[in-house]
Amino acid sequence: MPNKYLFLFLSLERYIPGHDHIAHREGGSHVSQIMFFCGHKTHCCVVNSERAFRDAVDNVERHFAVVGVLEEMDKSLAVLERYLPRFFDGVTQVSCWVHVFHDCNLNTDKWITSGPVRSIHSSR
Repeated sequence: MPNKYLFLFLSLERYIPGHDHIAHREGGSHVSQIMFFCGHKTHCCVVNSERAFRDAVDNVERHFAVVGVLEEMDKSLAVLERYLPRFFDGVTQVSCWVHVFHDCNLNTDKWITSGPVRSIHSSR
């Protein structure tokens, strides 16, 4: 019986369609935040599903006061500071120092990805 966590140790080349069944779900081959917010229903695993998107939006509106976005961390923290000052008061002053240390947490063990693999993943 194969180890169900084996895919964690595979290179990106192994994720090309037809090479590995572990990485592919119905409708695509990646996990999105829509799947996370949608829940554990079967239709939530379908990539680009309109129903999964509607359920995710409904869950966010019903169960979350604020959803931050990592790519907009400063803006997300500013919203949290205004919306929940008891917990996040002063966080925007602290977060400005994070940019000074942006190089200290680099991944030095990155695998080199070949040109064909990059082109397949950039076209998705």
